[in-house]
Amino acid sequence: MQPRLWKSISSALHTDIAGGRDHPGDKRPTEAKLAARFGVGSHTLRRGTGDRVTQTFSPE
Repeated sequence: MQPRLWKSISSALHTDIAGGRDHPGDKRPTEAKLAARFGVGSHTLRRGTGDRVTQTFSPE
């Protein structure tokens, strides 16, 4: 079974941040640019970015 697409997006965004591609205070790409990057619609993209935000701010 293939992982959910939104989970792949969340993971890729995490990799961008952890790898230093994105830095605090950097201007973020628009939703349209991110959707084009991942080849998905806005609903799937929002699910992936929402998951990334939840993961970032959840206590471990």
